[in-house]
Amino acid sequence: MAMIFLVIAIALAIGGSVGSMVYIAGNKQKQIDNKIPNRQVVEMAEKNSGKITVSQLSSMINISSGDARAKLYSMLSSGIFEYGMNDKLQEEFVLCKNVRDALKNNTDINTTAYQNPKSKEINDSQVIKLAAKSNGRLTTASLSMKSGISVDKSQEILNNLQDKGIFDIQVTNNGAIVYQLIDTDLIES
Repeated sequence: MAMIFLVIAIALAIGGSVGSMVYIAGNKQKQIDNKIPNRQVVEMAEKNSGKITVSQLSSMINISSGDARAKLYSMLSSGIFEYGMNDKLQEEFVLCKNVRDALKNNTDINTTAYQNPKSKEINDSQVIKLAAKSNGRLTTASLSMKSGISVDKSQEILNNLQDKGIFDIQVTNNGAIVYQLIDTDLIES
């Protein structure tokens, strides 16, 4: 009986700790967002051809790299930035087209009108057409890039189409998974 109470006490302690950490992380993000306005970060990126890295943001406004990363990822998730890598293989956050357009039109960037849709939809036919234009081959990354959907969604769609017999899976020499159209008559030359 004592063992059961001990297990319950440990579970409650762990659950409370996790809940506290989530609460603290949420508060930390709110503090960062209040301390560093989106507009300020966008203006810094604008001065740098619409691009900014964690280290640039950190040094420009004298905050830790962790806080700069949290701020940029927050803005990435809200559609202000797109993610990329620069020629030095550093994370690079690039202002999305809708934000650049909003800035040109003097639109308030804190409205949601400029933001990218959170979840784009793509149907099976569109995926097959993209594959046909790509020599019948797609990867999750190429589908994500060409359609604007997440890599996770791309993976789900391609797996579903493979299950339906539309694609065959191939593994390249470097280990990449490629989805190849089975119906080669669809491939555009």
